[in-house]
Amino acid sequence: DSGSAWSNSNLIKAGYGNLQTPYIQAGLSFPAGKAKFNLLADLISSNGKLEDQDYSRTNVKGFMFAPINQEVEFHASLGFSSDKYYQYGYDHTKFSYDRTDLQQRFSTISGEAGIRNPVPTEFGLTYHPRLKVDVFGDNKNNSESNAVLELPLEKFIGNSFGLKLGFTGDLTRFSPDKRNA
Repeated sequence: DSGSAWSNSNLIKAGYGNLQTPYIQAGLSFPAGKAKFNLLADLISSNGKLEDQDYSRTNVKGFMFAPINQEVEFHASLGFSSDKYYQYGYDHTKFSYDRTDLQQRFSTISGEAGIRNPVPTEFGLTYHPRLKVDVFGDNKNNSESNAVLELPLEKFIGNSFGLKLGFTGDLTRFSPDKRNA
């Protein structure tokens, strides 16, 4: 909650490891007046020595921070994550599977939005309500969605004692593949 001052900085990181494993990560910052935008992305994949020993992961997430006025700031993020694996540890002399049957693909879309007051109100209250939503799915037609609403309120008395009151609501819905039920 009390990070240092935001700076406009960027990074690119790349590498290559054993098992044919390329890796790349990028972090970019975009100032826009008083608002601040950040974009983070990474990609890794690997091809092992065993048949079907393949893996990849991709993540992209954008962040935005903007002051509404002197006492309140808004923040939001939107992200996407994708993972792909193959089940590879079986005896290939006894079993024969189609590669698509061995594939496991998972994807998640996530978003969050909230406001907070970095400067306490005239009554010494700080707040940080936020809503976070995640939607998950796989290549087997299973899906899950989750929404979490947090409404914290905090009051400090002096420098060392504080009271925190909050509400958290969490709603999760799982939808299994109905074809295999």
